[in-house]
Amino acid sequence: MAREAGGKRSGGRRRPRLGLTLLTLAGLFIIWMPLVIYVQEFGQFSLVFGGVIIGGIVLGSAVLGWIYTERVQIFGVVGLIFSILSLMGALGGLVIGMLLGIVGGSLCAAWTPKEEPSPEGPESSG
Repeated sequence: MAREAGGKRSGGRRRPRLGLTLLTLAGLFIIWMPLVIYVQEFGQFSLVFGGVIIGGIVLGSAVLGWIYTERVQIFGVVGLIFSILSLMGALGGLVIGMLLGIVGGSLCAAWTPKEEPSPEGPESSG
């Protein structure tokens, strides 16, 4: 993408990068915890299936937030809710994943895009 004089990318969309990054990391932590339990304890996959599904939903909401920036608030709320639910299904990804998901989902839910200034600049009357 070509850069404008101000160093900004032309045609780039604004998104809450920190919130989406934290939500992505939360999804990975939440998926990681049940899989470690499954591999180390040789348990039945049905016991950790819920944790993997919840982590997948959190990770999926983060990925969809990166793709569809106009709906990032909705994906942030979904990630926030399922991060809280991960405490029961996946031990919250050692609680780290749950906390990252709560913070990242909250940042995404509270994000509003800034208004871009018009290319003509302020019009002067006179």
